[in-house]
Amino acid sequence: MPQYQRESYLIDRAIAEIENTYGDVVSVEDKKKTLRKFGSNESVGSTTQATIMELAGSETNETFVYDNLIDSVSSGSTSNLNEVFVEGHTIASTVSVSSITRSSTTATVTTSSAHGLSVNDGVIISGANEGDYNKRVRVASVPTTTTFTYYVTGSPTTPATGTILARPVKYTFVTQYAYLNGQSEVTLSTPLATCTRLFCTSASGLAASSVVYAYDNTGVTLSSGVPDVDAQVHAIMNAADNQSRKASTTISNTDYWIISDIEASVNKKTAATVDVRLQVQLPYGPFRSIYPTISLASTGQNSYQTSLSTPIIVPKNSHFRFTGLASTTGVQVSAAAGGYLASVVS
Repeated sequence: MPQYQRESYLIDRAIAEIENTYGDVVSVEDKKKTLRKFGSNESVGSTTQATIMELAGSETNETFVYDNLIDSVSSGSTSNLNEVFVEGHTIASTVSVSSITRSSTTATVTTSSAHGLSVNDGVIISGANEGDYNKRVRVASVPTTTTFTYYVTGSPTTPATGTILARPVKYTFVTQYAYLNGQSEVTLSTPLATCTRLFCTSASGLAASSVVYAYDNTGVTLSSGVPDVDAQVHAIMNAADNQSRKASTTISNTDYWIISDIEASVNKKTAATVDVRLQVQLPYGPFRSIYPTISLASTGQNSYQTSLSTPIIVPKNSHFRFTGLASTTGVQVSAAAGGYLASVVS
């Protein structure tokens, strides 16, 4: 079978699987958009899986936020007065909760207005005085437009008390421009819950050796343009690339990502072995591996590249990332994934 026919066949199979598994009818043709995510991490270590992306300080993984808190960009150089393009997502607004009652391990939530949730959506419960209710959870059932249920552990008091909110884990893709002002903080026009890409759009590019940061400015102080809270930095762009290098992304509420090819490599300058994993986090639950571990060695097979015989599907409202775990510290690992976005049509 010719390559183009094989790829078309695999996309059709993925579209059918999405409808069968998730109940969504999607279209690659309607979306007309490919997506490639690539990144590099020069400090992969031997104790904790590290996301293959540029991270601030000693951070090993991005700290996800479930509110629109990523609101600022800044530069480490006074010379950067550039225009930059920012991609990311906003997350849905909270809905007030009138009550939560519990029967055994089932919590029933009643909201003050329509919640817009469906079975298997993710939702974040917060504000209950009984901590066992406060979680990011899977919607188990939707009896009405103002009630839903989820699984709860422990034996929290029923009904719950407190000022309780429910936030659907539903993302909207957003793009915007920002205009750097040297080392000063610049506020984004639309605060984000994720920042998936930065790139410079000014012809001159960034000042040599400079770095640009996108971050949540809550409690942050800048030191020569560098945020002092590493965990609140969500994307980094350096002058060498004029583009963030982040083998991690988020898929919106109206899209699926059909991954058709992947690649990974380890730099030869440090003698090491490394295990690379592809992971997805659904709107509920932890990150989990979705592909066999890719084992690389700087002195042996130091790269891996393949066109997938079975496409990988990243569902809507999910996070995707590559991670690396090495045999020693300070190992440079790169990874990339490419494929097709499919829009939800019904």
